[in-house]
Amino acid sequence: MHRPYIILSTACSVDGRVDIARPTMLSNRLQEYRVQELRGTVDAVLTSAEKITVEDPEFPVKDSPNKPKIVVIDKLAETPVDSKIMADPSKKVMLVTCKKAHPNRIHRLQKTKSDLAVMELGEHAVNLEDMMNELNRAGIKKILLDADYTVNMRFLSYKLVDEIYLLVAPVILGQEHAQVFDGKLHENIGLNLDGIIQYGDHLVMHYKLIEPSK
Repeated sequence: MHRPYIILSTACSVDGRVDIARPTMLSNRLQEYRVQELRGTVDAVLTSAEKITVEDPEFPVKDSPNKPKIVVIDKLAETPVDSKIMADPSKKVMLVTCKKAHPNRIHRLQKTKSDLAVMELGEHAVNLEDMMNELNRAGIKKILLDADYTVNMRFLSYKLVDEIYLLVAPVILGQEHAQVFDGKLHENIGLNLDGIIQYGDHLVMHYKLIEPSK
């Protein structure tokens, strides 16, 4: 399978957990600037309808003329029509759904954003491997994966990730919160630590997969 190169960016507490209701609490301003610079180096930002619904991100880019496409994994076409990426005419957005998505929902989103591109891949969920092939054919060679933790785990499970930037925030959340890497893997994933960046009390660990799938 020919696919784009994928960089996963995510954050967690010291005890490896995420606050689903307040995910941005784990970050800080310097980390945000770093991610903005990273977006300027990729062809697309790959996110999820869940992240758009909870955080309503704009995905800004810092110090680069590059404007990556926003690819949203949204199996049921539930992306909010009033979200910032839908309202911004400068954002090129692609929605990836499955056959369970209701045509009326897709039509409503296309009516809101006339240049919205839509791909239907999969019966009951988005087929990730088919999506990677389609994005590769569309000329997207490098992707920043910035989605909710369940989507991130699907990509890791299918060995579709090449690098990981993991921000560790100076807070302990406790077991009532989900783990940042919470899900099944087909087999263990080996990592090489490529570097550590410190932003005050926040640490960013940069890993490369030992045998990334190509």
